[in-house]
Amino acid sequence: EDFGFAPDFMATLGVSYLIGSGFSVGLFDNFYDEMVTYENTARFNEDSEPVHWLTLNIDLELNRLFKLGNDVPEMAFSLYGDNLFDEEIRTPDVSSREVNTYPTYDGRAIYGTLRLIF
Repeated sequence: EDFGFAPDFMATLGVSYLIGSGFSVGLFDNFYDEMVTYENTARFNEDSEPVHWLTLNIDLELNRLFKLGNDVPEMAFSLYGDNLFDEEIRTPDVSSREVNTYPTYDGRAIYGTLRLIF
């Protein structure tokens, strides 16, 4: 019987590209198959479904991109996008067996970072 509270199949496919002038980008898709739940639990929430978890990371070395020279502190900017398809992740309830699944992720998120080295 197929029962394990973990996806039967998981896969990651991605690409990362680096340009010598201070720019890099990476795009990755993480696929997670559905997770099986207890059969005798109440179906309060939707059952687990397969999801595509898409992430994007962009790094910019500003000094190199704009040829700022050595008089300016070293600067870099990063932009990271998580769960870009805004997938709903539902995980089986393994402790109480009161409900079939719980939502376990807040959704799409985008983070930015500016780094100064001086």
